Amino acid sequence: MDKRIYHHGDLKKELIQKGIGLLAREGYEGFSLRKLAALCNVSHAAPYRHFGSKEELISAINQEIAADFRSAFSEGASQCGHDKRKRLIGICMQYVRFMKENPDYFRYVFMTVHERPIVFSSADVHFEDQTHPFFIGKELAKDYFLQLNENDGDWAGKFLTLWSQVQGLTLLLVNRTIEYRGDYLAFAQRMIERCLNSVEKE
Repeated sequence: MDKRIYHHGDLKKELIQKGIGLLAREGYEGFSLRKLAALCNVSHAAPYRHFGSKEELISAINQEIAADFRSAFSEGASQCGHDKRKRLIGICMQYVRFMKENPDYFRYVFMTVHERPIVFSSADVHFEDQTHPFFIGKELAKDYFLQLNENDGDWAGKFLTLWSQVQGLTLLLVNRTIEYRGDYLAFAQRMIERCLNSVEKE
């Protein structure tokens, strides 16, 4: 008899939080509500009181990640006033900080195969979900690079160059490939500024 029936606390929240970790480890195909129930030490039927299906829970997880990410991006931009360059640097630093502090978010979002990729060209960026927090970064980058040159046909390519630099450092920190001895955010800021200095000259 399964005695894992009672749960004292917010089970819905725990299912979402532990679900992120399970998705990061198992991927979509390996993810199941039964496995998640075991992680939360509840009966296999308990998750269905909050989510009707695996897909519904994953949708809730995606919404949770997007909301947290959007909040971090907005905070990073708002701390930098109206200077477009500083705002762009601010959200890049928040990106590094947020993902380092939430490694399962990073592993789920960026280390699993995506059916709906963000589509880049030199001149633009496309993604189906226009509410995705990624677009906060896109719009800041577009505003900044077009401010420098309103005819810049490579602004999206420059943004991808910047994001790739930031993503590389984030991956090294999240996977503990490196352990930076010092203020990693101060280093991230210097790296971002050097990258901007380089692409601005193109």
